[in-house]
Amino acid sequence: MGREVWGAYSVRDHLHVHPWAADVLLYDRLVIPVPPPPGSPADPKEWERWQASGWQPERQQELLAILGERAYPVTWTPFLRDQWSALHNEAQAGLARQVDAEAHRPNAANPYIATAMVLGQGLPSRVTAVTAVATYRSLADLEAAVALRQLDPREPLPGGQLTVVLGREFLAPDPAEFTDDRDLLRAALDIEDDDVRRRRAAYWRWHREFLRDGMFIDQDSIADAVEEMQDLIADEHRAVRRSRIRLVTLFALATATAAAALLAGPLSPVALTAAFLSVGQFGVSEAFAARDPHEPSSAGLLITARKELGWR
Repeated sequence: MGREVWGAYSVRDHLHVHPWAADVLLYDRLVIPVPPPPGSPADPKEWERWQASGWQPERQQELLAILGERAYPVTWTPFLRDQWSALHNEAQAGLARQVDAEAHRPNAANPYIATAMVLGQGLPSRVTAVTAVATYRSLADLEAAVALRQLDPREPLPGGQLTVVLGREFLAPDPAEFTDDRDLLRAALDIEDDDVRRRRAAYWRWHREFLRDGMFIDQDSIADAVEEMQDLIADEHRAVRRSRIRLVTLFALATATAAAALLAGPLSPVALTAAFLSVGQFGVSEAFAARDPHEPSSAGLLITARKELGWR
């Protein structure tokens, strides 16, 4: 088995509308925190705490049963909760010192994003810092998590790091065709076959190799990369469309950092019908620096309708 792409989630992502129906078409597996069973001797009160918090562990268990092996449940133990607390408190302290010059307000650390970051640690060796990505449900969540901001063209790129923003269309079952989130999730799982998995793997391989090898950057190389990405997306669309399920178009926005070997001249974003790539136009929080200094790390990924992104 080759390199895999896993998405990491929070304790309440199953509460969103249409949970995981888009995610299973983007990722090989979904890393999901789960409470210990009710009355577990090691942690007898955690299930009740989830219930009291409104996290509906029963609903989560029903959806996990549908996901089957596509889910990678991780028991949300006291040890992981302590890790989460340390990370979240550190992020809050750091962000409280940063003031948004336009809105005159401090950025806020998102506790559910901190959960996904903790889960990204200790995954199997075939899942790396490049491919274990946290998923956000709104542009505001992504911006808060990574302190995403557009750079002044005159501002030097910090520490030889480039920020890469990639956008891509993908197809998912039309939620309007289903009255139940469980049936929608089953339909999304039914779309996938070996060909769809191969096409998805080809796209993520391009993503990984671009971050690793594509940093000898000029405007022409960005355009070439987007054209190649467009072709890979088109191949994946053709594979998915063989399904008889009615589909809708969604959009995935990914941000990542990578070392800059050479930056040639001013850069501008490049967009095609189903693909978008911008290099060096945005800055992100240092909290998402690579865990391995030799590997770039993914900062996050947003799944949304394209019209909500409003590229400018």
